[in-house]
Amino acid sequence: MRKFLVVSGVLVLALSLLAGCKGRQPKEAPSKVLAEVNGKKITEADFNAMLEGKPDFYKQYAESDSGRKQILDSLVERELLLQTAMKEGVDKSPDIEAKVQEYRTRIITEKLREKVTSQQVEVTDEEIKNYYDSHPEQFNPEEQVRLKQIVLNDAKTANQVLKEVKASPNKFSELARQYSQDEMTKVRGGELGFKKKGDLPPELAGKVFALKENEISPVLSYKGKFYIFQALQRKAGEHKEFDNEKDKIKRRLEYEKKQSAWREYLDNLKKTAQIKYME
Repeated sequence: MRKFLVVSGVLVLALSLLAGCKGRQPKEAPSKVLAEVNGKKITEADFNAMLEGKPDFYKQYAESDSGRKQILDSLVERELLLQTAMKEGVDKSPDIEAKVQEYRTRIITEKLREKVTSQQVEVTDEEIKNYYDSHPEQFNPEEQVRLKQIVLNDAKTANQVLKEVKASPNKFSELARQYSQDEMTKVRGGELGFKKKGDLPPELAGKVFALKENEISPVLSYKGKFYIFQALQRKAGEHKEFDNEKDKIKRRLEYEKKQSAWREYLDNLKKTAQIKYME
């Protein structure tokens, strides 16, 4: 138990020590006290800080009675762990101090990155339209067919299995588990999932995509193997109109430009710095 408390207290210890690095902060109005742990107050401000950076669903959960209680309990446990870690002298351990410094460095550099990439970038209507036009595969998805397969090593066996499949098409999965030589799909009853035409070898794709729903293919030969396919379901490609996609494209291009700005900023820092590699 003692070891668990010490190890679990590392992160909260790091947060505590980091807080001490910030220097004096302007005085703020006292925050409502929600709990005390051995005389140490846990306030509404602490509770709100716990929610910073969390996804919306977590913040919504925090508004419920059960969610608020659970989060407050976690704050109490965190404070208890911190107090225990300090009593155990964890903050004096060299490896802990190194981890705290590493954590501090990561936070500071991330803040710098946020500062550099938070500047507004401009994405023009022309850029958005060019992206849309140059990525047809994203906005004009191909038709897909859900397939099952049985793979055999010789034509004689394949033709015998085909007769059984055609006699009982609803037993395709059972027969795939019994006969198929493809171990990956065999255990799934031959299930391949939805496939686009380009996912299959050209030698097979044309004949497979010509199948109607629930139709069984003849034995198809490819690279020394013999295939039997069943087409289960077709899913037509849905064209995505430009007007419906332009906002998503704009956000994507903004993100890419910000990443590019960060890369350029970092490259410029390297150019003006004296850097030596010893290996």
